Amino acid sequence: MPKYLLLLICLLHWHTANAQKRIVVYDLETRTPIQKARIRVDRMRTFSTDLRGTFVTPIKFDTLEISGAKYLTCKVAYKAVGDSIGLIPNAHNLSEVVIYGEDLAKKLNNNIDRWTTQDLQEIVMQNSNGGVGIDLVSLLDFKGRARAKRTRKVKSALEKLDVDSEDPIEQAYINAMKQKQKQAGETKE
Repeated sequence: MPKYLLLLICLLHWHTANAQKRIVVYDLETRTPIQKARIRVDRMRTFSTDLRGTFVTPIKFDTLEISGAKYLTCKVAYKAVGDSIGLIPNAHNLSEVVIYGEDLAKKLNNNIDRWTTQDLQEIVMQNSNGGVGIDLVSLLDFKGRARAKRTRKVKSALEKLDVDSEDPIEQAYINAMKQKQKQAGETKE
């Protein structure tokens, strides 16, 4: 009886050893094992490789989907699974792009504000003559003073016309608009 028990234990051990496979995942270019590669079995369970790039497959599965950082994803059917699977490096695609920069519009606005204040300060410094501002040209320009006086009179006359509008054309327009508003109000009611 002990012989049969020993034989039964050996058969069961051999059966479980054949049912599960140890597979190595490696880089095809450098021929080195890939650590922490993800293996998805039938889109349900997920495994990862150890430091030596190995993992143990389950007893039954249809497909393995193997992916790793910086590697193309590989799908392998059950019949095509050997003792090792090579992954191709993904050298042309970037997994993440980080852009560092400044807001140039804000920087430009700050510079323009600084330049305008500096320009005003420079103008004041260049035109300062001890605090007394005397313009001899305007004192001696009799025609210019007369022109400024006429301009002030015309502006004040136009302001009076704007306030006291006795223009008959303008009055007729205002009356016509009032009548239209009355008619529109009556038709709505």
